[in-house]
Amino acid sequence: MSLSCIRVRFPVVMALILQALSGCTSHPVSSEISSPSGHTPLGHFLESATGEAVTTLPASLWGTNARVTTGPSYFAASGRTCRPVQVTRPTGTQEAYIACKAQNGEWQLSRPFGSHKL
Repeated sequence: MSLSCIRVRFPVVMALILQALSGCTSHPVSSEISSPSGHTPLGHFLESATGEAVTTLPASLWGTNARVTTGPSYFAASGRTCRPVQVTRPTGTQEAYIACKAQNGEWQLSRPFGSHKL
């Protein structure tokens, strides 16, 4: 592998790593998810779900009857408990997020980063 090839790939790899890490440090998307976890249906679901789980939220920031799928929780490098979240809107559109629990007990969503399937 030539030195010029390494020079081109290094910035691309670093950009991908930084984008992946930003999911755990992003600001919350909405006030709904950043309310104390027991006060919103989504926060309650994220708090109480074990492993992989699915629920339909009658009303949410994604509209009515959004299907939310979450994966198992894990400890992020930030020290917070996080879990992957996939939202399917009634139209069929899917968005992927990372939800992390802040020190005050509130769940915060990353900005959507695509349509990753859990």
